[in-house]
Amino acid sequence: MELVAYLHSEVLCERLQQGESIDQTLDCQLLDSIAQSSRHAKSVLCVGLAASAIAINAMPIAAFAYTPEVASIQQLLSRRGFNPGAIDGVKGAATTEAIIAAQTFYKLNADGELGAQTIAALEADTYEANVSVEAAPVKAPPVSVANSDNKSDSIKNLQQLLSDRGFYGGAIDGISGPMTQEAILLAQKTYGLVADGVAGSLTIAALEAGSNYVPKSNVASTKSDSIKNLQQLLSDRGFYGGAIDGINGPMTQEAIILAQKTYGLVTDGVAGSLTMSALEAGSNVVPISYKEAASQESTSNVADNSIKKGQTLLSNLGLYDGEIDGIQGSKTTAAIKKAQELYGLPVDGVLTSETLAALQS
Repeated sequence: MELVAYLHSEVLCERLQQGESIDQTLDCQLLDSIAQSSRHAKSVLCVGLAASAIAINAMPIAAFAYTPEVASIQQLLSRRGFNPGAIDGVKGAATTEAIIAAQTFYKLNADGELGAQTIAALEADTYEANVSVEAAPVKAPPVSVANSDNKSDSIKNLQQLLSDRGFYGGAIDGISGPMTQEAILLAQKTYGLVADGVAGSLTIAALEAGSNYVPKSNVASTKSDSIKNLQQLLSDRGFYGGAIDGINGPMTQEAIILAQKTYGLVTDGVAGSLTMSALEAGSNVVPISYKEAASQESTSNVADNSIKKGQTLLSNLGLYDGEIDGIQGSKTTAAIKKAQELYGLPVDGVLTSETLAALQS
């Protein structure tokens, strides 16, 4: 045993002389002294030195080595708002804590390991933290009250507040899912705030103020007299049943889409010039329900003499082959559009007086 320890110590000395590093400060003169010392002292010292070197060699190299895969995950964690520490490619304590925080946030098994589910959840997340890698904050659930659970009374309160303001139509279940996120974004856009999907203090304050909240940015604000006028017009035509509050919320958006569907326009939810023109001249058209419009040709419109007249004129021109029933269904709307295109008129599918005059000419 003494011989083995001594030979091992000689090998270590030779490695040091050749410039190798073994993470131990060794003095070859000390080793020579060991060789000259008593057999007992030499055995004890050499065996201790050999054991230390073996322990060092046995340590996992991966604990200190840069790994590109780990660096990529660290960057992904940072982009998602979880703080992995320095992007060094080493899965240290900070990176493990960030993984656990991400797993907790995504409701996965918080084991700190980079499994397929954890990576998939990080990649599927669309959130992008607007911070530098070195200063990435710890991501918290998108509510004003910080907690490690995504299901809580604070989220229920937020959902109720969003629902009261007309932004949220889902269940008050305390789960911050896609519908809640969309409602937060819509509220932020409505109130002229930064649309980041995080219900911070400004967002909560705006929701609590409701219709009394005045957005800071006039450009980003969707609350105005023009929207009040639009809501009133939609209400007069039977598309809108909400408050005339100047807030372009979900009910107003649905009303715009319903009007566009009824008038045969592009259903983009934007009250552009064609939509406004159709609404202003919309007394000749009776709104139909959105579901009926989406599933089948409308049969619920009330017969109208002007529509009958238009159908007759369109039929005489060979543009319409349906029944002369005074109901503006899809065939009638398509025929009107053909006529408008033929006469160089705005193609909106609305049988306006200008369109009728062109058909009679």
